Amino acid sequence: MNRTTAKPGGGALASLSLAMRSKRTAFVVLQMFSSGLPLGLVWIAIPDWMRSIGLRPRGFIAPAWLLGPGAWRALNEQPFEYTATRRRIHVLGVDPPASLACPAQVLSHASAWQQIGSVRWNAWRAHARRDAAQTRLELHPGDDTPRLTDAWRRTLRQQAADRQIVTLGDLAREVRVGARTAD
Repeated sequence: MNRTTAKPGGGALASLSLAMRSKRTAFVVLQMFSSGLPLGLVWIAIPDWMRSIGLRPRGFIAPAWLLGPGAWRALNEQPFEYTATRRRIHVLGVDPPASLACPAQVLSHASAWQQIGSVRWNAWRAHARRDAAQTRLELHPGDDTPRLTDAWRRTLRQQAADRQIVTLGDLAREVRVGARTAD
């Protein structure tokens, strides 16, 4: 990834130009824009931030897992290793296509009642999935409230007792090399 950052005072067009030099960064910028995020955040802040920390995304997960036919085509043209829907991890760039059942657990932080409800719902889901081959916990900005942090820590302790914790990129790589079987 090109770590060059926009020159001070270069403005939005300079940042956009830098963002579009990399297919990967351009793809993320365009996808984030389509998610409804503010234009300034998408065109300037996200690409600059990604470059500043040397971020090389290995996968892409669409907001709310919304992947239409065009998004699937675009994903398959990018050098990403995986994407995810609500119930599955999809390994990209393999023939035949491969995916694993791996339902997401997601908490809601929008209001106190949603936090309480989602903590209870996810505790039930974690218990119901205790024998599943894979499960994933998805954290989002805003999930750092004390109530949600306690819930995630509790869930991680329970899940880690008899599971190996891996990243989605590592899971996709295991499928690619045959160490894990797609279903």
